[in-house]
Amino acid sequence: MHLNENFFTAGVLPARNYRFVLGRNTALTRECGLHHGASSQMTALMGEAMLGAFFIATYAAKNGDLIVSIQMECAGPARRIIAFASNNGDCRSYALSPDAVWGGSLEEGKGAGVLSVNRWRDGNRKLYTSAVEMRDASIAENISDFVKNSDQVAGFIDIRTEMNADGVSCVSGYLFEALPEADEHDREAIRNLIGEREPERIIRDMLGDSSGGERISGGLRRAESVKILSAGSFRRYCDCTSSKIENMLLLLGAEELREILNEKGFVEIFCEFCKKRYYYEQKEIEELLNGQS
Repeated sequence: MHLNENFFTAGVLPARNYRFVLGRNTALTRECGLHHGASSQMTALMGEAMLGAFFIATYAAKNGDLIVSIQMECAGPARRIIAFASNNGDCRSYALSPDAVWGGSLEEGKGAGVLSVNRWRDGNRKLYTSAVEMRDASIAENISDFVKNSDQVAGFIDIRTEMNADGVSCVSGYLFEALPEADEHDREAIRNLIGEREPERIIRDMLGDSSGGERISGGLRRAESVKILSAGSFRRYCDCTSSKIENMLLLLGAEELREILNEKGFVEIFCEFCKKRYYYEQKEIEELLNGQS
């Protein structure tokens, strides 16, 4: 994946007491869309969802690595979108109706519904879960609502997708988060700096044509001091394992597993994210169940 289409940069504006994270995950978005056979519109929504989960992970990770998932139960044609992201840039996404298409904006495909946010550390240890009403608005607006109302985080978030005849041409976004020392004057200064600029313009203003903070130029750099703290790239991952699948099977219970065996003669599971196939014959299921007792 080309770095220019797949990077994030974090830093601070010391004079304004704000931290920022800038990200462009275009290449990752296209890769996930291709993997799932998704329409251009669904590809865009999955890309925005991954970037939204990443922004939550970056401000919520106070100590060590953190994984965040967002799940959107949608009234629109998208139906359901799930995205995972870690604060180090590992991401994955899934859509219940990847081939959905519709007339109108991306927001119309998502519609209203329910937004659930979960946080994990050490892979599977859940730290937090929250479900809130999702407005018939952009993913960025709903993420902003969540961080403001649920997490009491003061800042600015935006995520935008650009489309062309070939599909998704750019997915980018920003997070500006107030540090404890920030006051209303700082907030107003950041609001003015952002103005009506779209995320891609903000990225170019702060980083110029560079991809990971190698050099800093542009309008915001001339107006404010910028300190780059870290930079990295996004990548698609899946953490499914045989042991996780077997634990999931045990949660189904012996009765349901045996009903599946009676009907099919085997149990087959496909990971929604990576499409890896897990196949169990009757003997293996019985051994799994006997090991539980």
